[in-house]
Amino acid sequence: ELTKLYELFGAKWISESVQRNLIHRGKVFVTERSKKLEDLISFRLDMLFVNNRGERIENLDEKRIELLRNHFNVYESEGIQCQLIFQNKTISLNSSECSSCALEYEKQNVYLFIQKDLLNLDYIDISSELTRFVYKKPIDSLVHSISDKLSSPLETLKRRGIPVDRLLKIRQQQQSIQISLPISPIKRETNQQKSVEEKPSQIQKQSESSEQQQQQINRRQSQQEFLPQQTTRGFLQSLKR
Repeated sequence: ELTKLYELFGAKWISESVQRNLIHRGKVFVTERSKKLEDLISFRLDMLFVNNRGERIENLDEKRIELLRNHFNVYESEGIQCQLIFQNKTISLNSSECSSCALEYEKQNVYLFIQKDLLNLDYIDISSELTRFVYKKPIDSLVHSISDKLSSPLETLKRRGIPVDRLLKIRQQQQSIQISLPISPIKRETNQQKSVEEKPSQIQKQSESSEQQQQQINRRQSQQEFLPQQTTRGFLQSLKR
């Protein structure tokens, strides 16, 4: 009740007033662990942001979901740095004091960086970054739900009532659509083949047109030769008269 009273008077939680930025530091690496995590998130993406009935949860940014689907990569980095900004003051923390991963995005690419020295992945940290990226107003309970969906076997999720098969089927259908979409390069190749096939006919047309032009030139020359003959004949006939 006291919390609601504070909210009624416009008080904010400290967590809402503190801006947290996570960034990677040092070199980045593609490892077997980063590949497996990337495949895991991509494979279970349609299960992460739904309720137990398979319905989308509100306040989702659908465009960012598509970025995770099509432009998402996972790397391991030498370090993760956390910056806390509160009332124009910045405090820097390392990964052991803050988070073991950082999600960064620019333009159309999304990158998840994992602390390289970790023995085990922290799915709570991973889910927290995914939730922060996708939801307009992140909810802490969703972090634990997504973490559980990433770390639990599919059979366990099925026993909990999550429509795993239906959601994975939707993913397979989306993949088949994406596979069928890249027809344009093939079309461009066929167009190039057509243009190559059309070149002989174009050359033939050019040769025909050049022959026609030569015939026209010959006609003009014959006409020019014929005109002086006519004029001389007319002049001689006038003298005879």
